[in-house]
Amino acid sequence: MLGLPGGCDPSQVHVPRLRHDVEALLRGQSVRHPTDDSLIPPSEILLVEDPFGRTRPDIRQLYDLVLFVDLPADLSVVRMVKRALGFGFNESAAAIEDLSHSDLAERIRAAHGWLTHYAAVRDMYTILADPGRSTADVILDGRKPPDELLESALDALREHGLVHG
Repeated sequence: MLGLPGGCDPSQVHVPRLRHDVEALLRGQSVRHPTDDSLIPPSEILLVEDPFGRTRPDIRQLYDLVLFVDLPADLSVVRMVKRALGFGFNESAAAIEDLSHSDLAERIRAAHGWLTHYAAVRDMYTILADPGRSTADVILDGRKPPDELLESALDALREHGLVHG
């Protein structure tokens, strides 16, 4: 597992498909999503979720701006479980009262699956945060509500001349 728990060297992690797809999108070409094969059209702004930030030499030059959402691990786990259970950010538990037994069981299975996966790779998430944070241009406070976090991200894009208005 990438040399864990002793750490890993991000420069040794190569994802040729990521580089190929980002380059294609930057050239104005559509690409296929790697997991569901849906079409991803090019856009003026390309957002890439990459825990390594600019640490990998083979793709670092493709990123104009690296934003790091700094979120304590416990809050990250809470949010992921809520999403796996099908809850929005502000949705209350009362929303599950009208679910069928099978829908509720499926949500519980999804949350259990995510928690099982997280427990198995927790060290990887912890170790990868520091290199990503160290190469970020802007560090955002992930504890903020989503609308405030989005506004902070947009402010950073504006400050770097990547969006206007």
